Amino acid sequence: MDVRYPVLFSPERMFELLNQRLKYLKATDEHTRPPHFVSDQTELVQELLEAYHEVTGGEKKTIAIGGGTYAQSMEEGVAFGALFPGEVEMAHQADEFISEESLFKSARIFARAIVRLAGKKSEE
Repeated sequence: MDVRYPVLFSPERMFELLNQRLKYLKATDEHTRPPHFVSDQTELVQELLEAYHEVTGGEKKTIAIGGGTYAQSMEEGVAFGALFPGEVEMAHQADEFISEESLFKSARIFARAIVRLAGKKSEE
Protein backbone atom coordinates (compact mmCIF):
# COMPACT_ATOMS: atom_id res chain seq x y z
CA MET A 1 0.00 0.00 0.00
CA ASP A 2 1.31 3.46 -0.92
CA VAL A 3 0.67 5.84 1.98
CA ARG A 4 1.63 9.49 1.95
CA TYR A 5 1.80 11.58 5.06
CA PRO A 6 2.42 15.26 5.89
CA VAL A 7 5.90 16.65 6.52
CA LEU A 8 5.23 17.12 10.25
CA PHE A 9 3.90 13.55 10.71
CA SER A 10 6.22 10.65 11.59
CA PRO A 11 6.11 7.28 9.81
CA GLU A 12 6.09 5.59 13.23
CA ARG A 13 2.90 7.41 14.19
CA MET A 14 1.38 6.61 10.80
CA PHE A 15 1.97 2.86 11.27
CA GLU A 16 0.68 3.05 14.83
CA LEU A 17 -2.58 4.63 13.65
CA LEU A 18 -2.93 2.24 10.70
CA ASN A 19 -2.48 -0.79 12.93
CA GLN A 20 -5.01 0.52 15.45
CA ARG A 21 -7.62 0.66 12.66
CA LEU A 22 -6.70 -2.43 10.64
CA LYS A 23 -8.37 -5.25 12.54
CA TYR A 24 -7.23 -8.22 10.45
CA LEU A 25 -4.10 -6.86 8.78
CA LYS A 26 -0.72 -5.68 9.98
CA ALA A 27 0.89 -2.64 8.33
CA THR A 28 4.68 -2.87 8.16
CA ASP A 29 7.35 -0.61 6.77
CA GLU A 30 8.85 -2.10 3.62
CA HIS A 31 10.18 1.15 2.21
CA THR A 32 9.56 4.50 3.85
CA ARG A 33 10.64 7.70 2.23
CA PRO A 34 10.08 10.97 4.08
CA PRO A 35 7.77 13.54 2.49
CA HIS A 36 9.48 15.82 0.00
CA PHE A 37 9.66 19.41 1.20
CA VAL A 38 11.48 22.43 -0.17
CA SER A 39 11.22 25.70 1.72
CA ASP A 40 9.70 28.62 -0.14
CA GLN A 41 12.69 30.63 1.10
CA THR A 42 15.21 28.79 -1.10
CA GLU A 43 16.83 30.69 -3.94
CA LEU A 44 15.25 28.31 -6.47
CA VAL A 45 11.70 28.90 -5.26
CA GLN A 46 12.22 32.65 -4.90
CA GLU A 47 13.51 32.90 -8.49
CA LEU A 48 10.56 30.86 -9.79
CA LEU A 49 8.11 33.05 -7.90
CA GLU A 50 9.78 36.17 -9.27
CA ALA A 51 9.52 34.86 -12.85
CA TYR A 52 5.83 34.10 -12.28
CA HIS A 53 5.23 37.56 -10.84
CA GLU A 54 7.11 39.31 -13.68
CA VAL A 55 4.84 37.72 -16.30
CA THR A 56 1.50 37.62 -14.51
CA GLY A 57 1.70 40.32 -11.87
CA GLY A 58 0.28 37.65 -9.58
CA GLU A 59 1.08 37.16 -5.92
CA LYS A 60 4.40 35.46 -5.14
CA LYS A 61 2.80 32.58 -3.25
CA THR A 62 3.61 28.87 -3.25
CA ILE A 63 0.99 26.15 -3.45
CA ALA A 64 1.54 22.61 -2.16
CA ILE A 65 -0.18 19.68 -3.84
CA GLY A 66 -0.76 16.23 -2.42
CA GLY A 67 0.41 14.25 -5.41
CA GLY A 68 3.83 12.84 -6.10
CA THR A 69 5.83 14.52 -8.85
CA TYR A 70 9.15 14.19 -10.62
CA ALA A 71 10.38 16.92 -8.24
CA GLN A 72 10.96 14.47 -5.41
CA SER A 73 13.76 12.83 -7.39
CA MET A 74 15.90 15.93 -6.73
CA GLU A 75 16.94 17.19 -3.31
CA GLU A 76 15.68 20.71 -4.00
CA GLY A 77 13.26 19.96 -6.85
CA VAL A 78 9.82 21.55 -7.05
CA ALA A 79 6.95 21.16 -9.49
CA PHE A 80 6.27 24.46 -11.22
CA GLY A 81 3.33 25.49 -13.47
CA ALA A 82 1.16 25.46 -15.48
CA LEU A 83 -2.29 25.82 -13.94
CA PHE A 84 -3.38 29.40 -13.28
CA PRO A 85 -5.88 30.67 -10.70
CA GLY A 86 -9.48 30.16 -11.81
CA GLU A 87 -8.68 27.46 -14.37
CA VAL A 88 -10.20 23.98 -14.27
CA GLU A 89 -7.70 21.30 -13.22
CA MET A 90 -7.48 18.87 -16.16
CA ALA A 91 -4.07 17.30 -15.57
CA HIS A 92 -4.14 13.52 -15.97
CA GLN A 93 -7.87 13.58 -16.77
CA ALA A 94 -9.70 12.32 -19.84
CA ASP A 95 -9.49 14.97 -22.57
CA GLU A 96 -6.66 16.78 -20.76
CA PHE A 97 -5.99 20.17 -22.32
CA ILE A 98 -4.49 23.62 -21.79
CA SER A 99 -5.64 26.81 -23.49
CA GLU A 100 -3.29 28.52 -25.93
CA GLU A 101 -3.26 31.59 -23.67
CA SER A 102 -2.14 29.54 -20.67
CA LEU A 103 0.40 27.60 -22.74
CA PHE A 104 2.02 30.78 -24.05
CA LYS A 105 1.93 32.45 -20.62
CA SER A 106 3.58 29.36 -19.13
CA ALA A 107 6.25 29.44 -21.83
CA ARG A 108 7.02 33.08 -21.00
CA ILE A 109 7.27 32.24 -17.29
CA PHE A 110 9.49 29.20 -17.92
CA ALA A 111 11.76 31.25 -20.22
CA ARG A 112 12.16 33.96 -17.56
CA ALA A 113 12.83 31.35 -14.88
CA ILE A 114 15.49 29.69 -17.04
CA VAL A 115 17.19 33.02 -17.72
CA ARG A 116 17.05 33.95 -14.02
CA LEU A 117 18.48 30.60 -12.92
CA ALA A 118 20.92 29.91 -15.80
CA GLY A 119 23.49 32.36 -14.48
CA LYS A 120 23.50 30.83 -11.00
CA LYS A 121 26.58 28.81 -10.15
CA SER A 122 26.28 25.51 -8.38
CA GLU A 123 27.86 25.29 -4.93
CA GLU A 124 29.30 21.87 -5.79
